[in-house]
Amino acid sequence: MSFPGQYDYRKMKESAIELAVCKHAKSRGVLCYKFNSAAFKGVPDRLFLYKGETLFIEFKAWGKTPSNLQAHRIAEIEAQGHTVKVIDNITDGMICIESFIRSANEKN
Repeated sequence: MSFPGQYDYRKMKESAIELAVCKHAKSRGVLCYKFNSAAFKGVPDRLFLYKGETLFIEFKAWGKTPSNLQAHRIAEIEAQGHTVKVIDNITDGMICIESFIRSANEKN
């Protein structure tokens, strides 16, 4: 499996990173849902489901960090025992998805 290494992540938009990682996840059989709520701000961008396991990802442009509200929501979700990752480049996103798949396969 090859991960893109030729991209200049410093110039990539958050949406491009999200699209590439979601495309990779779907190609590997992972369900990928846009996770947003007009009534509940600050939730992670995407929800990934695979073999009974759940992963949330907050996508950011290169070098950006979650807002205070997003950090608070991430902490709430993690306190409930779920995994949340903050991803700011395609390679890390693909590695995260592969790790998620591997972990789910080991449990099931």
